[in-house]
Amino acid sequence: MERFLFIVDERLPLELVAEVLRLRDDVYEIYRRPVEFANLLTKLPVKGSDFTKKGEIIRTTEYGVQRNAKQILKAAEELLGVNNQHIVFITVDDITCECKERESGYLNFCFGLASEGNNAIVSVARFRDLPIYEQKDMLSGMIMHEIGHIFGVAMNPKRRKTEYNRGRHCTCDRCVMQQGNTLEKMRLNLLGAANNPKSYRNPCRKYYCRLCARDIKKTLNH
Repeated sequence: MERFLFIVDERLPLELVAEVLRLRDDVYEIYRRPVEFANLLTKLPVKGSDFTKKGEIIRTTEYGVQRNAKQILKAAEELLGVNNQHIVFITVDDITCECKERESGYLNFCFGLASEGNNAIVSVARFRDLPIYEQKDMLSGMIMHEIGHIFGVAMNPKRRKTEYNRGRHCTCDRCVMQQGNTLEKMRLNLLGAANNPKSYRNPCRKYYCRLCARDIKKTLNH
């Protein structure tokens, strides 16, 4: 059976580690895949920070060194493989990825990145100065956003309320699958979704709009 393997950077603040652990039940209930935690419940031959160091340093920002997210994911995939598992790596370091449209060849930064149908990386660097309760909601929202990409949520160009902006994204209010290329925009997307008053009825609706929830259901039923 497919599973999620969450790799938690050992430098992650304990409050955020607790949020990742709390997210396990929501991920399982929505995606019907068990969640295991590297560096917490399983033994790996490498630490989370060592995975991060596999990414080339692109530049130094006010958030510290910024690394290539694709290279980090590739290092994790090469060590752990991709058979019957989806790696979700949470790092404290700032990340970016290639962008041909930019003169530098890279985006200024990215909050997270998902590889094609397999794995994802999420960085907490850009929202580390927010109050801790907002950091928790941002982190859980970002993880659900990238897992959504792994499962192809909002990918159908014929679906209502989608846009192409660095990949397919949802345009519905209070949905984690919205695109956010600034901290304030991402904050509005994720905090609004995490505080959805309908969340008590269905864990999926805590994060995703009805259209994205339907995408998830279709994917799981195939």
